[in-house]
Amino acid sequence: MNDLKQAYRDFVDNKPDLQTVVYYEKLKTYSQLIVDRDSSDPGVAKVMPVAVDKNHVSICKPDSRDDQVFLGLVRHIGVVLAELASTTADGEEQFASIDFSIPSDRDRRELLAKMIDANRENEYSIANEYQNHFAQNYYKLGLMTSARTNHDRILSDVEQRFYTNIYLKLICRGADDSTVQTALQTDVIDPICQKYADIPSLTGLTVLQALYFLTEQCRVRWDAE
Repeated sequence: MNDLKQAYRDFVDNKPDLQTVVYYEKLKTYSQLIVDRDSSDPGVAKVMPVAVDKNHVSICKPDSRDDQVFLGLVRHIGVVLAELASTTADGEEQFASIDFSIPSDRDRRELLAKMIDANRENEYSIANEYQNHFAQNYYKLGLMTSARTNHDRILSDVEQRFYTNIYLKLICRGADDSTVQTALQTDVIDPICQKYADIPSLTGLTVLQALYFLTEQCRVRWDAE
């Protein structure tokens, strides 16, 4: 529960215009109050949980269009839609986050084919092991957790650093493997570890695992086009 609340607060922090409405039940379900006021409070500034005469089941199933929860949600959605229409009219852009769990259409070759084409066939076994390890942990995190947010940020940074410092500058210009390996350490692994030093579990190995995961997800290639 705390992890979910933190993830929502992180989400809200990145969207200052987002409005949050919270309801919680006053009636018990099978002699137990499932979600009280404290449990319902997401800890978002200026948000006051609203108590309703419902239990844990009926609160999510409005009895009619005159129901307090139904009316409150309709009013809230109306405000959001009006603001969205105004934002769209003003021509403001919204940037969508990347879903790293979905393979890109950029390069749909299998991991082994990518390693072979880059003359890195000897790395396939460890590359596959690393990407599998990262993927297993990544998919266990769910969609709305602070840990998943951290992983997405790390993946985004690894991809950007690899593309600009390794792929474009070195691989596409025919740099030898020794040069690529040195730059991989100094321009990708070390900066990422330093940036996320507050995450004790993040190591250079984690960055390599993330890099091979990105290769498997068709976001990174090791040979020039």
